[in-house]
Amino acid sequence: MKKSNSTAHIVLIILGIIFISLSAFHTGLWFDESYSVAIAKHSFSEIWTITGGDVHPPVYYWLIHIVYLIFGNNVLMFRLFSVLAIAILGILGYTHIRKDFGEKTRNVFLVLCIFLTTNACI
Repeated sequence: MKKSNSTAHIVLIILGIIFISLSAFHTGLWFDESYSVAIAKHSFSEIWTITGGDVHPPVYYWLIHIVYLIFGNNVLMFRLFSVLAIAILGILGYTHIRKDFGEKTRNVFLVLCIFLTTNACI
């Protein structure tokens, strides 16, 4: 892999993280965010029961519940947790996706994970 291509990808990851972090600081609470916050306030077993009839997997809500247990009902921390998860996905593209599927797929993966999830914080 070329050094400049690797550097460009790292710069895109950093810019992407900054880009998605900006959406974490808005003051409004969207319906899907309020749903996630409401689910996070339940116990682990209740989350399992509630999400049994939902299309979303319970693991994400369990992780949000852990954030809730540590930081309380802090929407900013919920959003920053989601930013962290998206950032890890972008880094995964750099470390794993390229090795398995090539540079083109890695770049598409980065765009889809970071630059199209701007408003998907919680």
